[in-house]
Amino acid sequence: MTMEFGLLLLESGLLIATVIMLIYSIHEGKRRDHLLKEVGRVTKVLTRQEYFFSILEAMLDAKREIIGCVTGRPPSGDEISMTRHIADTIERMSGKGVRVRYLLPKFPDRLQIGLQ
Repeated sequence: MTMEFGLLLLESGLLIATVIMLIYSIHEGKRRDHLLKEVGRVTKVLTRQEYFFSILEAMLDAKREIIGCVTGRPPSGDEISMTRHIADTIERMSGKGVRVRYLLPKFPDRLQIGLQ
């Protein structure tokens, strides 16, 4: 076995290892992209829940008046129960003498929220 042949075998082995590492890197990149999409989705859900809770807290702290505007999309899934809870809170606060005013755009997708 000559030195050139040994170096050729070593270079071939390193080339195979490089190709394997490249394949693993591509696979890891795809999984990382999937993970980032899922984290973004979860963050959006948590942010929306935090928004609803902060609205409820502000409504319960109101002494004289609640002014609001419906700007979002129609609720779906767990958001339906949360909007029902907000509507119940509005009803309860208006029963306590707090004046409630809401701006509800007359877009077809916003009217459903006004009916709740």
